[in-house]
Amino acid sequence: MAWVDTDYESMPATQLALLDAAARAFTNFGFAAASIDVIAAQIGATKGSVYYHYRSKADLFFAVHKRAMVLNLRALLPVVQDKSLDPVQKLQSMSYRHAMVMMEHLHYQRVTVQGVELHQSTTTSASEREALKEVVAMRDAYERLFESVLREGIAAGSLAAVEPSLASKGILGSLNWITVWYRPRKGDTFSSRHRIAEQLARQVTHGVSREAPPPAGAGGAPAAGGSGDRATSGSRPLTDRRSETGELRQTACRSTRMCLDHRRTTGPSRSDAGRAPKRMARPAGTNALPAV
Repeated sequence: MAWVDTDYESMPATQLALLDAAARAFTNFGFAAASIDVIAAQIGATKGSVYYHYRSKADLFFAVHKRAMVLNLRALLPVVQDKSLDPVQKLQSMSYRHAMVMMEHLHYQRVTVQGVELHQSTTTSASEREALKEVVAMRDAYERLFESVLREGIAAGSLAAVEPSLASKGILGSLNWITVWYRPRKGDTFSSRHRIAEQLARQVTHGVSREAPPPAGAGGAPAAGGSGDRATSGSRPLTDRRSETGELRQTACRSTRMCLDHRRTTGPSRSDAGRAPKRMARPAGTNALPAV
């Protein structure tokens, strides 16, 4: 992947500062509202200095998006290429590193979310769609890293037999949501971010492990929303529950008959003392108890 060789370390300091400022501006104001003037003002630069490095705001936006993806790829490729790790260890380590990058480079990662929205938009220009092709290709390549490890784990029998493409989207969707709810607070440390990333990595890995709970609806229960009677996920078949309900009704009715027979032979209880007897009229020849 030639993208990871992008030499940001040799990039002029002003250009790097512009990328950082643009990431913050796009995060805080959105692509439409973040003007070149706003971005330049954050680092005390002129509008002309921005256009010296980037032809347009769109070019600057895609440069920020590209750097975010390079950060992600650089974090994960060493894990994918590590022959000493089994697929489960790889998946958990990749998920951990992805979560850490989400938190440590939050503004850049928020721009990638906006990039997805822009990609799905029908209002992009021809030049913007052309620029989007590269970052979309980078995202696809990044997702395939997860797919390859999932396939490896499924083949080895250490991961559940899930659809790798769908599972990778679910894992990344869960981890990418960090950009929505995570906000750095005063006093945040590496230790606090490590704790969050470690838990999330365990959760998503467990979701595709062989030891994970069976899928909802397993055990013969009809799927929710399907034809026929509705059953909740993971519950017993509805016919079994109806049978059990019928047995409970019969038991309750037998208990009621026994209680009434006992009261006829022993008379009213202490709690009935002083109460006027209640008589309930019923048609002749009918049973007072509900039919079972």
